[in-house]
Amino acid sequence: MIRFLFTSLILFSVFSCTDKSTKILKNGTWRATLEVMDSEILAFNFEVENKTYLNLYNGNEVIKIEEISYKGDSVFIKMPVFKNYIAAKFVDENTLSGNYFDPDRGRIILFEAKYDSNTRYKTSNQATINM
Repeated sequence: MIRFLFTSLILFSVFSCTDKSTKILKNGTWRATLEVMDSEILAFNFEVENKTYLNLYNGNEVIKIEEISYKGDSVFIKMPVFKNYIAAKFVDENTLSGNYFDPDRGRIILFEAKYDSNTRYKTSNQATINM
């Protein structure tokens, strides 16, 4: 019984401490990019609903992500189903920079994200055809 109480006290102490310097994702829309090859950019958006839940948008596809963790100035976003994940640091409160890891394929892809942006691709010309 004493061992149980002692272990409980230690666990309570460890988990009740919060690191005041830990940064978290701001709620709202972010624009993310992956540099997939030779400076080719794959852009997507995600919307943070709270510090541990976000929706990732790729066109009409919506992927719910519920595995987000933080450590200091870093965020770790685990993709559902696969072993893939994003590990990024906060450059500032509105910018993330890091990597997308795909362990099954042995790939590491540059990742960046900017807060308060919902445009996937920026265009310089007006559309000439309205469909």
